[in-house]
Amino acid sequence: MKKMNQILAAALLACMAACTSNQKKEAATTETTETEAATAVGDTTALAMTGTFEGIFPAASCEGIRASLTINADSTYTYKREYIGEKDGKYESSGIYHLKAKDLIELITPSSGEKTYFKRVETGFMLSDSLGTVNQGELTGHYILKRQ
Repeated sequence: MKKMNQILAAALLACMAACTSNQKKEAATTETTETEAATAVGDTTALAMTGTFEGIFPAASCEGIRASLTINADSTYTYKREYIGEKDGKYESSGIYHLKAKDLIELITPSSGEKTYFKRVETGFMLSDSLGTVNQGELTGHYILKRQ
């Protein structure tokens, strides 16, 4: 009787192991498919965002800030700013960007770790915060960089 219980226990464990293994394979397959689909959507969105976008932001200390943002398909960017009328008022940063959401990109400057956010809008990119919130004041339209 004791031997029979041991055989039944071994058979039960073998069945449980086989079922668990199949569940893990199915979960891994589903997870891979979802990741591939998300990557494909992300790639499509990223490609739609590539190009050069320019505009002039309002500024209190000068006539304005001429800005140019170039988004590349390889997840790199160049962001140039020129404080109009100021001596030594030119700045340039470059690095990598991440899509934080379908319409929000995060620019990361590797040397400083500084992060800048832009929200994709109908006419280009609008300066935003990390949540995608944009300026809602009377100067809203002046914070948009338009495709060139």
